[in-house]
Amino acid sequence: QARKLSFREGFGMLMKDGIFWSQCLVAFLVIGLYFGILTWLPGYLIQERGYTILHSGIYLILPFMGGFAGAVAAGTVGDRLGQRSLVGMVCCFLACPSMISVLYADSPLTIILWMTFTVFFITGAINSNGVLLFDLQPPETFGTALGMLAGIGAGSAGLVSPVVIGYLLDLTGSFFWGFTIFALGTLLSGLIFIPISFREKRIRGEKAAKLALVQAQT
Repeated sequence: QARKLSFREGFGMLMKDGIFWSQCLVAFLVIGLYFGILTWLPGYLIQERGYTILHSGIYLILPFMGGFAGAVAAGTVGDRLGQRSLVGMVCCFLACPSMISVLYADSPLTIILWMTFTVFFITGAINSNGVLLFDLQPPETFGTALGMLAGIGAGSAGLVSPVVIGYLLDLTGSFFWGFTIFALGTLLSGLIFIPISFREKRIRGEKAAKLALVQAQT
């Protein structure tokens, strides 16, 4: 049962938690690619691929439908397997080649299909990382942890990602390097999920042991 903590106490607990900061880094890297796509996809389709505004608007529908499906699918699989870090890891590892395939695709249909897969895997990783926060943190720090994850991870990614991609576009005249850098960031996120998975396994074992003890006592 959760006890009340001051913000200072909760913040102090999180500051010392390396796994929590690992989750913040995962959020930054994965959501960075998501915001990069969200802000620059229309410009990429029009400027680099030569599609009309009408066509780019139509094409934008499918990737974000894929995002909805990815979040639901990752949540469902995570519930069934009980290994959300594994689901997040796989999503991160698959998001990178999907994004790179977007840059090398040569037809509108294949570009949008690969973009849809990319957003599917990104939102799957975001879902897994977010739900893991509640699995891995004590109830006393849920609110503070979620606020920090949203601010440090999502907020800073939304600030940095569009600026970096825009800067690299000005510097190189292409979206290639901006999207590639953030795509490679998802590979790093997949690796960061490995130590997170160790804590998830430990906590899952502790919960199973407590449940077994309660059942034995009753």
